[in-house]
Amino acid sequence: MKHLHTTLAIMLCVIGLMIPPAQAAYIYDILSFTQNGYTDSFGDGIEPPSGPESGADYVLWPGAAFGPNRESGGSLELNSDDAGVDRGRNAIAAALDRSAHFFVSGSGGSVTASFEINDGLYEDTYFNISIGNFYATSASPIIPEEVYMSIYIFPGGVPIATWGDLNTAGVPTPLPFGSTDFTLSLMIDDSNNVSGHIDYGTGSLPVEEIFSTLSFTPGSDVYTGGFGAGENVIPIPGAIWLLGFGLIGLAGFRIKKRN
Repeated sequence: MKHLHTTLAIMLCVIGLMIPPAQAAYIYDILSFTQNGYTDSFGDGIEPPSGPESGADYVLWPGAAFGPNRESGGSLELNSDDAGVDRGRNAIAAALDRSAHFFVSGSGGSVTASFEINDGLYEDTYFNISIGNFYATSASPIIPEEVYMSIYIFPGGVPIATWGDLNTAGVPTPLPFGSTDFTLSLMIDDSNNVSGHIDYGTGSLPVEEIFSTLSFTPGSDVYTGGFGAGENVIPIPGAIWLLGFGLIGLAGFRIKKRN
């Protein structure tokens, strides 16, 4: 198995160098998003930043804006037509901006999102969830932190599960071809250790028991989670794109503390 993982990693690195800039469109549906007692089932027909707690529950990826009728019938469409481009990434993403549901050191918590594939898997795109610290003032976080879990669609339509933080990435793991339902979860325990879990319809993938630990930097930073989808707009070699998933998840958001 170790040799298989090594071979796969080498293959991904080599092919990653050959991937041209992605221009393809993508459409993925998210059915629900939960975080520390907050639940959005996308059933009110009003797109983010609005949410079930009324008002602006989310902040959006820079330049992104959900189009009309994206939220309907209990799902929210993540459509490349609504995406914004920031730091070389094309994405449509949202981070929860409700202080009652932020993460606090030593209190644990979780983020879970369920995705459904109705329009096929688009090569060199992904959908994901993240937890990270973001500035609540005009200054950037003293020490940026982020953990993520992503499904990356490899050439040929093969879904690849990836997870990690801004410094390390787990071994990319292929999921069964033809999977259409994915539930991604990130869990933080009372010691701020992070683990995860992926359900993909016909099976599940428990991620490493602990793959990261958040330090919860002091100051005015807030820690929250979010979801998104996107594509690469520049070629990213091998293992580098693994770290890119975390950066696309929530980086770039400016959180305003809300009750």
